[in-house]
Amino acid sequence: MQTYIECEDIIKIYPQKSKVKKATLAGLNLSVNQGNFVSIMGPSGCGKTTLVRIIGGLLEPSAGSLKIGGHLINEYSSKEKIDLYRKKIGLMFQNPRDNILWCLNVFDNVMLPMMVGSSPLTTKDKKEKVLTLLRQVDLEMRVRNKPHQLSGGELQKLGVTIALANRPELLILDEPTSNLDTVNAIKLVDHLQLMCKEHNITIIMVTHDLRLVKQTDCCYIMNKGKLTEINIEHQIN
Repeated sequence: MQTYIECEDIIKIYPQKSKVKKATLAGLNLSVNQGNFVSIMGPSGCGKTTLVRIIGGLLEPSAGSLKIGGHLINEYSSKEKIDLYRKKIGLMFQNPRDNILWCLNVFDNVMLPMMVGSSPLTTKDKKEKVLTLLRQVDLEMRVRNKPHQLSGGELQKLGVTIALANRPELLILDEPTSNLDTVNAIKLVDHLQLMCKEHNITIIMVTHDLRLVKQTDCCYIMNKGKLTEINIEHQIN
């Protein structure tokens, strides 16, 4: 398998009020093959969100190198980074307000990435694709609703659907099921598994849910700014 993501000696230091600087990520290494579904666990505040925001292009590492699809992102200009992330990466954040435009209805929120992206589909095909994506997460009856009319779980499913709209090469999800019950959480991850395998999408999912970790190809535990891969079958019961 071809390696799609390579993080080498990633360090992230946030400014501190005191003179002592604390490294949130301390020489972190991660290698993910193309088409793999990877989960990341760890206590709150350990750096999981920092890591996925660095991979997602929203934060710059203090040191270290990041490669995506063989491209050394450290050497990219701001314009090149924007173009890469707009065309090839889907992001879903923990806070729904970071994923969704609240002035638009459900349908238009999913349609928007296709309109501003590089999708070759006709407008008619785009509309049909939006309806298909919403049907796959049981939101087809909500197409004309505004986000404030949705439940917390429905907002999360909408956020995932928006991230998938342009069929990205890389999908980054930060706690995508925290507001879903067990049945719907497992169903959503089943859907992500299917998209991963059918379209060769590489997925990184941050989660606290042990049930969902078992549905991924591999799992990493974050501790003290570094990642350790664990055996899912043997260590998670």
